[in-house]
Amino acid sequence: MTNWARSGFVGRYGLIYLGSPNCPSANTKGSWVTVTSGEDYDIHGLMMLHYTQTYPADFLTDFGIGSTPDIIINNVLSCGTNNDIRAGDECVLPIFIPKDTEIQVRAQSDYSGSNGQSMRVFAFGSCAWNRQSYQRVYTYGANTGDSGGQLVDPGGTANTYGSWVEFSAALPQNIKAIMIAHASRGDHAITTNTEWIYDVGMGASTFEQVVIEEWHTGGEASTARSFPAFSPVFPISIPSGERLVVRAKCTVTSADRYRDIALYCWA
Repeated sequence: MTNWARSGFVGRYGLIYLGSPNCPSANTKGSWVTVTSGEDYDIHGLMMLHYTQTYPADFLTDFGIGSTPDIIINNVLSCGTNNDIRAGDECVLPIFIPKDTEIQVRAQSDYSGSNGQSMRVFAFGSCAWNRQSYQRVYTYGANTGDSGGQLVDPGGTANTYGSWVEFSAALPQNIKAIMIAHASRGDHAITTNTEWIYDVGMGASTFEQVVIEEWHTGGEASTARSFPAFSPVFPISIPSGERLVVRAKCTVTSADRYRDIALYCWA
């Protein structure tokens, strides 16, 4: 454990897991793996750091609590590369977990043989870094059939927005924050340097209003991957019942333009 205190901030984190949630067959969740049997402080957020072990793959990772886990965050989308680089990403997941609560993870991937991802999880014992911890996370766009997300096609004209893609017809709760995950759609070989811009919107068809404007991500042929893979957790308020949509534009019109998106909505 590490503790540190300075003027205006008190925080605590612990490296509570380093291991490999295994994906034994394509698009099938592996067994739960214990992250920690419980920490001696209330957790207000997790940071996930991962990299693929051997093979290029798309991954969906679940976080659960308890010995028979209740899922608190499901299908966190991430991906690897067919380059020799062991690609890795990190994301912050603000969520409240009471002290002494067991945390477990499991994962699936689109690789047809045994595969896994190495993972570290940091637990934050203060919400001062984020100002708020959340009770529930809704996942939209994750596709357990191919371990990816939902296609948001920029279309056939470079640097021009494609159509809005619906992620939720009606949000079940008031949403307080949104994170975007961006993955390879099973194409682990970017052939040209490419950039994408995404808007997240709300509202009825033809009346969409942008709530996250121009989140920017890119990809390089030299590393065969796109990054950043995760946006920050944007503090965006969207009322329950609203329709949630995403659109994109891209610098290329080749197959490299196709990417998967998943949205994580905190309530």
